Amino acid sequence: MIIRMRNAIVISSVFHAGMFACSVSWASSPEFDFETLADTTTATPEDSTRIFNRLSGGTIRLKDGAVYVRATAGGPNPPRSGGGYYKLKDGVLSNVFDLNSVTPSGGDGFFSAHGFFDVKADKLVFGGAIFEDGVNTPGVYKAVDGKATTVIDATMPILDSDLVLLGVEKIQTDGDNVAFEALLSNPQTGELSSAILAATLDGQNFRILVDESTSFPGQDVPAFAFDGIGGFENGRLAFYAKGGQPFDPPDKLGAYTVTLDGDIELVADWDTPLDGGESEVGFFIGVAPSITGDTVAFASVNPDGQGIYGRDLSTGEVFTYVDDETVYPELPGQTVTGVLEPSLDGDNLAFGAVGLDDRFPNFGFVSIMMMIDGEIHRVIGSGDMFLGREIEFLMITSESFEGQSVAFYARFTDGVEGVYMATLIPSPGAGAVLVSFGLLAPRRRRFAC
Repeated sequence: MIIRMRNAIVISSVFHAGMFACSVSWASSPEFDFETLADTTTATPEDSTRIFNRLSGGTIRLKDGAVYVRATAGGPNPPRSGGGYYKLKDGVLSNVFDLNSVTPSGGDGFFSAHGFFDVKADKLVFGGAIFEDGVNTPGVYKAVDGKATTVIDATMPILDSDLVLLGVEKIQTDGDNVAFEALLSNPQTGELSSAILAATLDGQNFRILVDESTSFPGQDVPAFAFDGIGGFENGRLAFYAKGGQPFDPPDKLGAYTVTLDGDIELVADWDTPLDGGESEVGFFIGVAPSITGDTVAFASVNPDGQGIYGRDLSTGEVFTYVDDETVYPELPGQTVTGVLEPSLDGDNLAFGAVGLDDRFPNFGFVSIMMMIDGEIHRVIGSGDMFLGREIEFLMITSESFEGQSVAFYARFTDGVEGVYMATLIPSPGAGAVLVSFGLLAPRRRRFAC
């Protein structure tokens, strides 16, 4: 189903703005098409007796105009009643891979876990585990036309390492390669550690790219977690590494890229200067950086507040997308106190803006924003009535923005949750802002570092 709506809060904001000394008006408010992938009242496409009971907002991907998400469904035969990976393309919802499918061995085992994934061409690559013959084996799997094969699993040795794979988290693919966050175990001591691993999609060259023994440029502390890998393009993976002492902010280390040969390049760390050296990036929010071409976008906290920043890896320039000085004309009366995971496509960006709101004491308000050609547009936010329900919480991922479309997860005040896609509808003058009394349009500052 596709609906078209104008940003309701923008229409009312003209009246709110009129209450203040400054005035903000729009030549026309932005308009969006919204499309529903599924919600927790929807039956699965493969079985009308099964209803989605969980849509994993943290797994959303938007690729080539199609929205993908991991989901589970309840039905007459729990606990393995249904679910898997789903795709919405041209208004058609389909199951890309069903968790009740036969395992790669063809035996009586089943997929006991399914996690993060990536999609490239006709391949779905996902992390999970298979329970068979009384043993639970984690691994990475590749599904084509509904049939899964094993890429790597815990029975396979890691090159130049005695450690064993214990779990798989976020996954990214690039060409014939896959990289993923992993939990490793020392079989001799039982000690656990965090790492980023890589392999080819035919299961070769299974190796560690970075782990807790890796030296990072300009840092004298080891990493203890890698909990935010972002895009993987042209053999270069963007990721976020924590260092110092766990749960003792400010976290050291920061955002980096690593090649398939293990070469690490700094994107930004807690000493990276901003504003021409007047302030520093500070410590990092534990969300994935987003990469497109030579540009990496990342979120961080510094003494002056929170922001989303970028680095051009080809020139070394660091610049600001949004920070505490950014004016959000379409959020009247709401103070933005933080930002959520950025999603980058070319020079454009989608992100979440958050702040305090007594109506939503657990999360505050969340508004999904787009920055298109330097102009910020509010897509949708907490408190909006959408499809007859009031929105409580919203989420996007580093891979959920493409062109002028953003895929997002929404939870409503009645407990229903769903996954949707919004597309900005171009119109003459849309988003043009007339500002008086010194309000500035969002800026993109560049500084050499």
